[in-house]
Amino acid sequence: MVVKLTHLILHYGEAGAREQFDELAAYLIRSERPDVERIRIVHGDGGIDAHEGALSDPAGVDVFQMKFFPDGIGDSQKAQIRKSFKSARENKNCRTKSWTLCLPVNMSPDEKSWFDDWKAKQAQSGIEIRPVWDAFRLEGILHEEKNRHLLERYFQHRESRPLKIGAEFHASIVFNDAQNLPQRFFDSDSDVGERLASKSTAACPYHEIDGKTVLMVQVPTTDDQKFLHGVDALQCKILADMCDAQRGGWQQQWSANKGVLPATITEPNTPEPIHRLPGTAILHALAQNRFAQSGMFRRRFEVAEIPFPEGTSIRLEARPSQPGVGPEQRRVVVAVPGKAMIVVSIEPRGAWSAGALPQGASVREEVLKYCRTFAFSVRFDAEIIRSGNHEDVVEDYKAWIKWLAGEIESRNAD
Repeated sequence: MVVKLTHLILHYGEAGAREQFDELAAYLIRSERPDVERIRIVHGDGGIDAHEGALSDPAGVDVFQMKFFPDGIGDSQKAQIRKSFKSARENKNCRTKSWTLCLPVNMSPDEKSWFDDWKAKQAQSGIEIRPVWDAFRLEGILHEEKNRHLLERYFQHRESRPLKIGAEFHASIVFNDAQNLPQRFFDSDSDVGERLASKSTAACPYHEIDGKTVLMVQVPTTDDQKFLHGVDALQCKILADMCDAQRGGWQQQWSANKGVLPATITEPNTPEPIHRLPGTAILHALAQNRFAQSGMFRRRFEVAEIPFPEGTSIRLEARPSQPGVGPEQRRVVVAVPGKAMIVVSIEPRGAWSAGALPQGASVREEVLKYCRTFAFSVRFDAEIIRSGNHEDVVEDYKAWIKWLAGEIESRNAD
């Protein structure tokens, strides 16, 4: 069967087909005119779906406007065409030199007559209205061998497979076996030492409350208990790190040997539209984690607002242990319905012999003999849903997820 552009409705429904046609038409135009660029829609497209030439060029740009009108051009569609051309003509960000309408169908004689009459009336605008890129032209380009990948992608359901992103790193928590407590003091000049200290602090089983030391979590004594202690602490810390990264801003650090260090700046690139998730939702997600029960942690989030993509939900999960694997796996799950899902998994890897630390870290000699390093695997897996989403949306989520994975790794990897 010959593929028609109107068949997009069969694969995506009418609303989804409109977005897919805009994207596919842009790729087909680019295959003929490689310098064509797309516009990411934020607050209206200004009458531009794609353009050739720099927007800053005083000579103007060649504008392409896509309209998915599968049933032809009626009064409503004529109004939309007039409105789009007016937007391009009045666009304050650029000058329109030429304007081309792209359609998934061929015009009927009456539609061509109307378009030619309307086009003649726009001569005074100074914008050249070029021949329509209709089904005859666009489908001809689509069926060329060089565009086979587009035919397969948009009409053979390859687009329905999600885009997968994965990353993995190792994280350690060092215990002082003389006390069965996390070792908290490392060489502060070492990046690894600072990260180990931050993870040991997160895994600390006691807190200072009103000047008194209060035990919040049972002190682990066996290796299995220490592994379980570690996965819980890392699960809590990773969600907190994720929220800190999403809030953005600058952070000042201090080293005993170097003094005040240069500030580190976090600049989130969260996909729009953005919703500020209340800190109470984070606390609700953390309710089952024993390391998030301190008053200090509650104060950290109870009045906070964390920017995430609209519709985001967060939950924590515990996976049962398997024979020979040891304590349970812990997961942080971030879901944006219809867009993406992120799963960060933490599970035990193994314990080192006494006196061994991750490379680059050091402690006082008299303490080293009591130190045992417990290693964990942290796996960052994400799926971005392609079907029904504009390619720009997919790219925005891809960039955000890769950035977020990098932030989590930089704050926790050994």
